[in-house]
Amino acid sequence: MKKIVIFGLFLMVIPGVLKAQTVNKIPFTTIDYTTNRLKNDSVNANTQQMNAFIQIPLLHNEKRLIGTRIAYNSQNITNVDDMMNAYLYGISANLYWRRTFAPGKQLHIFAQAGLYSDLKDISGNNFRYLFGATYITQKTEKLKTGLGLGYARQFFGHQIIPFISVNYKISDRWTFSGALPMRPQLSYVISERWIWVLQINGNVESYRLSEKDDDNAFIQTTTWEGLSKIKYVFAKKHQIHFGLGIMQQTINRYADASSNNWKIITFDLSKRDEPTDRIKLGGTTINFGYSLLF
Repeated sequence: MKKIVIFGLFLMVIPGVLKAQTVNKIPFTTIDYTTNRLKNDSVNANTQQMNAFIQIPLLHNEKRLIGTRIAYNSQNITNVDDMMNAYLYGISANLYWRRTFAPGKQLHIFAQAGLYSDLKDISGNNFRYLFGATYITQKTEKLKTGLGLGYARQFFGHQIIPFISVNYKISDRWTFSGALPMRPQLSYVISERWIWVLQINGNVESYRLSEKDDDNAFIQTTTWEGLSKIKYVFAKKHQIHFGLGIMQQTINRYADASSNNWKIITFDLSKRDEPTDRIKLGGTTINFGYSLLF
């Protein structure tokens, strides 16, 4: 799944590290598509995700950076059953603020609000939000670390997202980075143009269904995936990528309720509401996309 996985916003905080002419470049805009072949003992399902975003720096000087991101994602679930099959969409706006207090010491604050539904009808029940912060320090020339905490108000209740941010340049070619534990990645620079990435992604999403057709029920997806990806940079500002991996996904459908469940990352701390339908699937994932770099 991917991405906006709820943690997609963290890519603004911890951009992937490239080499040579592409050092420290981050995407200005990205279009990304994923197709998954998932199954269990009784179901052979297909799910597809499309993600697109544009992010724009609003203010940038030595001490401050303010940026915004507008994002779109869709998640299509087919060949599961009539209660689970759905076309789901998310449209969100993000705001990001970074403050440098001293050399090597930075505070990052981020917030997001968005519409997540099947778009058959729209009301205030279709919106959810998240916010959080991380404090990053430069430990050595090769190592940056940070402690962060995020909070997301999802349709199922509350999600707490503690994380450790890491950017460790192991050598000229190898870099370990990401938001641990939900998005670690290991990168290897093959050449100026080619980069190989091995990554793990954990994500929870929830989407409100139609009030008219589904009585405001909602679908929650919990996804963990491992992905091997190759990136190719050309003309200094363009990047394409292709990846293969494995995925485990749990899809729950809930009746409309004043949910007060709690999760930490993707793990349940409380289960006050039981799903009306649940299915667990595993299988393979294929991902490809394009980015225009700063």
